[in-house]
Amino acid sequence: MQGQKFIGNLEDFIAKAPANGIQVLEQGEDFVSLRMPLNKIDSRMKQESVLLIDKKLNKIVGNRIYDEHNEILQSTLYGYNSGEIKSLCAIKINQKVKVPSGQQVDMELNTRIDELKFSLNK
Repeated sequence: MQGQKFIGNLEDFIAKAPANGIQVLEQGEDFVSLRMPLNKIDSRMKQESVLLIDKKLNKIVGNRIYDEHNEILQSTLYGYNSGEIKSLCAIKINQKVKVPSGQQVDMELNTRIDELKFSLNK
């Protein structure tokens, strides 16, 4: 769905990332991880996100959101079909949730996507 044009844009994005306040944490042949402040999306946000991008798939395969004290708030993993069209087929989210007693617990949400269909401009 994203194709070769996306990887070209990804390489350009990575090259310009430091100038845009985005930190390139690691970059290999297959993966790149980037850390970016979420105040670029909404100036009121103090969190930061770390993205893990699979350069071979041309897709984001995971991300974590950290609070201003560098504590993990949420981790998300994305799964893709292994067929010719590598569409999204699974999402796994782990996050801290405060229960009525005041304790924080880990909540895990697993989503499976079957027979994903898009209809545009019908």
